[in-house]
Amino acid sequence: MSLQNNLKVPEKVELFKNLSNQYLILAHSIEALEPDTITKEMINNFTDKYDMLQSQCLFEDIPDKCKKQVMILFENRFLPIQFNGCSGVVIQKRNSGKSIIEISSEIV
Repeated sequence: MSLQNNLKVPEKVELFKNLSNQYLILAHSIEALEPDTITKEMINNFTDKYDMLQSQCLFEDIPDKCKKQVMILFENRFLPIQFNGCSGVVIQKRNSGKSIIEISSEIV
């Protein structure tokens, strides 16, 4: 019971569900836009909403194993800064094209 209280699993699950729903709403809002109606103000508004959601996500609580899997799966795509080397998890390329994942103890 003490371990469960320290880990705060129910709170983290609820936060994850809420963030997931908010990201989905944001994605649907962006997809619903007509390309010729997009303004700079709309882009700034979506960017602010995305940044707000990112700040609520507790990336330090995500296990390194999960971070590695995401980095490999989405290797050629843009990822949040927490997955692009600032988390201490770095992907190094070999000449053979195979990826090596290195975990650094220092966070940039």
